[in-house]
Amino acid sequence: MYSEPKLYIPKDSEGKPDLSKRWYVYFYFRNPNTGNMDKRPIKFYKGINRIKTVSGRKRAGKTLINALKDMLAEGYNPFVKGSANTLPVGTVKECFETALEHKKPFVKETTYNSYCDYLNLFLDWAKKNSISRMPINELSRKHISAYLNYLGREKPHGKGLMPTSIHNHKGNLSALMSQMVKDDIIPENFIAKIPTKKNRPSKNEPFSMDEIKELRKYTKEHEPVLYNFLQFIFYSFMRNNEIARIQVKHINMDNRTIAIETKGEKKSHILMIDRLYGMLKDWNMEQLPKDYYLFTPEGVPGKWDASVKSRVDYFSERFAKVKKELKIPKEKNSYSLRHNAAVDLFTSFMEQGMTEKEAIYTLLQITRHKSEGALRKYLRDVGAILPKDWGQHYSISF
Repeated sequence: MYSEPKLYIPKDSEGKPDLSKRWYVYFYFRNPNTGNMDKRPIKFYKGINRIKTVSGRKRAGKTLINALKDMLAEGYNPFVKGSANTLPVGTVKECFETALEHKKPFVKETTYNSYCDYLNLFLDWAKKNSISRMPINELSRKHISAYLNYLGREKPHGKGLMPTSIHNHKGNLSALMSQMVKDDIIPENFIAKIPTKKNRPSKNEPFSMDEIKELRKYTKEHEPVLYNFLQFIFYSFMRNNEIARIQVKHINMDNRTIAIETKGEKKSHILMIDRLYGMLKDWNMEQLPKDYYLFTPEGVPGKWDASVKSRVDYFSERFAKVKKELKIPKEKNSYSLRHNAAVDLFTSFMEQGMTEKEAIYTLLQITRHKSEGALRKYLRDVGAILPKDWGQHYSISF
């Protein structure tokens, strides 16, 4: 009654797949009025052309072919009025992966990689719980709530994540489900309606001077790769994920600058002070391939095929081991070094005779805070700005 569904792949002048033309899955069906196979193909597009890569379109086409085969096997007849005229939905795994491919052209590479990391963890859980091959329209709020509960459950029965991390997992899955709604695969995004609590973020405290000395001595002797990474945090005020993104192409040794992707901006430039410039000079930046990452597990610049999150996690895990070894309190982490640097510079500027406003303005250019008010609040939080003793002004005793 019908031919095998196939993916139509248009070709360019060189015979290569052409992404500028429309792709579709098609098949032929026997016309009940003539008894002959109809000459007009039945075509299905179903969002294939929103995908901007050849491999992505081929994967989406394969998913669509499998869905059509099921539909035809169940009696779909395009010539019979009232016959099912919508595609049966794909599996949970297929639909989430297709949604990810549809989102890829519209998000930054780092965002896409983040979606991949979160989705892979969910699909691994879904497979173990016999959910991944379930039709997407059978996936319910109950299933997602069970997954979020699993993330918060203590190891080894769960992942032991904090509420904020669980909220991030939910947000990424919700974004992909919203894409499914746009693609008319499902009617609503119920994940967005699932409440999750957020933990109140604890303030990272600066290290004591003794802790700084211990940390410097230990990492220099036992963790030189981590030592260099921590130096970058201390001397540049860069965040861990900004440092993890640095490649040789971002470094200008002549101007002594490093171009980085920041948290809120597309690009910013960091000045290399002598300490950092000397380190990079020793690494022969000018001789290295432009795509080398500055920090790798080998301790020297090189290739590192991993997401930004994975690269940051690598150094975070190494730092966690050092923290445990030195018995450093949990309130202090690598980010705390920024606090120490800010307090040290602010105090130094004041001791040099600057007014508080002058010291704030000078430090503002270094820390890259958005405003003087934001920097003042930050300095108060880390204990750099404290009021003078006000005891003499009381007029009553208690």
